[in-house]
Amino acid sequence: MKTPLLRSERPLLRLCLLPLALATLAAGAGAAQQEAKLVASDADAEDTFGSAAATDGERVLVGSPFEGEAADLAGAAYVYRRVGSGWIEEQKLVPASAGLGDKAGSSVAIEGDLAVVGARHRPGAGGAQAGALFVWRRTAGVWVLEATLEASDGSVADELGASVALDGGVIVAGAPLHDGLGIGIDSGAVYVFENVGGVWQETTKLVPADTAEDDEFGRSVDIEGGTLAVGAWGDDDLGLSSGSAYVFEDQGGGVWAERQKLTARNGAIADQFGISIALSETELVVGAWGDEDQGGNAGSAYVFRRNAMGDFVQRQELYASDAAPVDLFGVRVAADGPRIVVGAVGARGAASDAGAAYVFERVGSSFVETDLLSAADGADGDGFGTVAVARNLVVVGAHQDTEQGPNTGAAYVFRLREPLGLTYCTSTPNSSGNPAELTASGSVLRADEDVELFVGSAAAGVPGLLFFGPNAVQVPFGDGFRCVGGQTTRVLPLLVVDPTGNGSRRLNFNAPYAANLVAGSAARFQYWFRDQAAMGAGFNLTDGVELTLQ
Repeated sequence: MKTPLLRSERPLLRLCLLPLALATLAAGAGAAQQEAKLVASDADAEDTFGSAAATDGERVLVGSPFEGEAADLAGAAYVYRRVGSGWIEEQKLVPASAGLGDKAGSSVAIEGDLAVVGARHRPGAGGAQAGALFVWRRTAGVWVLEATLEASDGSVADELGASVALDGGVIVAGAPLHDGLGIGIDSGAVYVFENVGGVWQETTKLVPADTAEDDEFGRSVDIEGGTLAVGAWGDDDLGLSSGSAYVFEDQGGGVWAERQKLTARNGAIADQFGISIALSETELVVGAWGDEDQGGNAGSAYVFRRNAMGDFVQRQELYASDAAPVDLFGVRVAADGPRIVVGAVGARGAASDAGAAYVFERVGSSFVETDLLSAADGADGDGFGTVAVARNLVVVGAHQDTEQGPNTGAAYVFRLREPLGLTYCTSTPNSSGNPAELTASGSVLRADEDVELFVGSAAAGVPGLLFFGPNAVQVPFGDGFRCVGGQTTRVLPLLVVDPTGNGSRRLNFNAPYAANLVAGSAARFQYWFRDQAAMGAGFNLTDGVELTLQ
């Protein structure tokens, strides 16, 4: 049997264009705020609290698979909810039947009043370590165990519950060491469970058409609407343990059809593409913690986007801004709307090997790193990097945190900056093939001096000008539309976007133009840029963004 491989092993002003250094997004700008550090109320050494984490934006669920109050290594999961400006432990989830070595909390998922806890080593009808799922429902403010689920054909050491995902009341769980269809040892399988008439039941078992020994299909899973994604980090299509991911579509009636098999364009031996996976409405993100583009085991994450035919196409490979060997970037990934979070348990973070998490935001057609998260009290070897995201809430587990004792673990809650402003007017396609976009994020409080403007999908590598004014208009101008009217003000210096057409500028409220940014009054922003390659007027503009500061 293969073992996981590691490698070392801004009337419109006349524009004067000056050469400037390339503008890039400032990673790790500190915009995210650590809101809380969560630890179990009954924390003990070696509990590994934070090995798994999930959030729906309202509550946080944290797995602690080595917790042993009910029985040695029985495991547990803890539910937290926000009260005022803090978070409180709402309930510890341990079934009455918890047993020796269950390792409940190996994986977790939460959606509203439903929570699922994977117990990958729980014995069952299939034998030792066949694995199981504990399904909990919150009723009258109390979480009650509703069902214990096993695979219909579970067998010894399948590890059902090594991964779990939940959407729309549908539960998906991986059993990566299942001998799928008897074809190969540890080829893996994924099981789908649904509540039918008030009873939870297995509705389908998924095994890919090309299943093979040691693929570990089901090592990671996610579900979004009628799409299900599965990682198989041991797949050998591009070399030993290069890894792959599969996409299934819901056909109704409990039938899921295999639609795609995905591999990285530059996949290589031991990348372990598929160690983690995440779905949002339009993107699929796959972690490859063994990728060595930035050094041995520095890791990467791949972004796939749906095309007009509904297929996922690779669009981008993400790396950490401070990538280094053995960061293991991509060990966990999470996605929600225009935001991706990637964990790197081996990254320096707050201390050597403390771990870090990286936030990427969609700007135009690409994702750019906007925040680098680390624990305020991070220490060597914390294992910080188990990520979950919902809206502007990010949870990061650190299963080897030692505040309560060796490897007791912790989970950190971060609040990210909310998107700012109202997008209005229109932009037209430029030489990049896409309309350029302008977005903003930060604080609406002028005193905070925390507003950043993001340009996306502009003509690549050319200079341009951010400007603003008091009125919203839409009049033809160049190859696009001018969206700002009245007396306009330039935001200097000029902004040169990067080779992907993306760039950003943080507003300096101490600059002369800041006198026109009056609290309570709306300011409309737009970006003008050269575009000779379009063979038109020679310039174009983004859409407009309206900001009202307080």
